[in-house]
Amino acid sequence: AREDGVAVLDVIVVDLRPATLGGAPGFRLDLRRRTNGITYRRAVYGWPTREGLYLLKLDAPEAHYFERDLAAFESVAASVARRASRGR
Repeated sequence: AREDGVAVLDVIVVDLRPATLGGAPGFRLDLRRRTNGITYRRAVYGWPTREGLYLLKLDAPEAHYFERDLAAFESVAASVARRASRGR
């Protein structure tokens, strides 16, 4: 596989489960991949709307940045969910 012109190897689905954002059904996907010798983790929330599929992603090197930034990502996801539920 290729991503942004770079070879991506060993993509592993770590977890895929239902999730709710702002009362809307969606999913949470966690991936691990290797690119140029670096292991990355990706966390994705996705949920469909009338306008299309919304995706909120965190993609960072696993060694340091992913765990460091995960709490901020979850906070942003919760904020988006609150705004989405008010917009209904």
